[in-house]
Amino acid sequence: MKPFKKPLLEKPLPSKRFPRCTYAKGEDTLLSDLVLLGFAKPFSLFVSAETSLDTRAVETAAAFFDRADYWNAHCRELLLSFQPGSEEGVLLEEYFKFFREEFPKDLGEATKKELVKRLRFKGMASYERGLKQRLAVDFTLGYHQVLCMKFDAKHRFADISWDSRGGQSAF
Repeated sequence: MKPFKKPLLEKPLPSKRFPRCTYAKGEDTLLSDLVLLGFAKPFSLFVSAETSLDTRAVETAAAFFDRADYWNAHCRELLLSFQPGSEEGVLLEEYFKFFREEFPKDLGEATKKELVKRLRFKGMASYERGLKQRLAVDFTLGYHQVLCMKFDAKHRFADISWDSRGGQSAF
């Protein structure tokens, strides 16, 4: 006989911008194919199981998600501010180099500014809780190659990574 598994109780994400989105407490929740006014393509939100266990962490994530327009613009400004030769600048240039080699006719001579403009806003995520909570904004030029901009619980830039997996960014 199989053990009885209690059905997950879904809770509404306390979001003004995504009021119909729900998450399951204690479970990873991926909300995909969301459409937001002003964005050309659908994107995703992710709430980790760890985040979902803490009401304050969920509220922090929802407030972060509600500012999607701001984070989209702010991350692009950060990307443009990375200095050549810096750790972040090198990672960004290698990401763009990969796509220039894959699509030379489309991107071969594009400038950094043009490439940053072409990045598609892919999603946002929240991991952990409390002081360890991390928030992320993902961008892509295509396929499963994601640039992940990472922020701490106080929304300060922490890191950038290149994720070549298919899913949401991970810390």
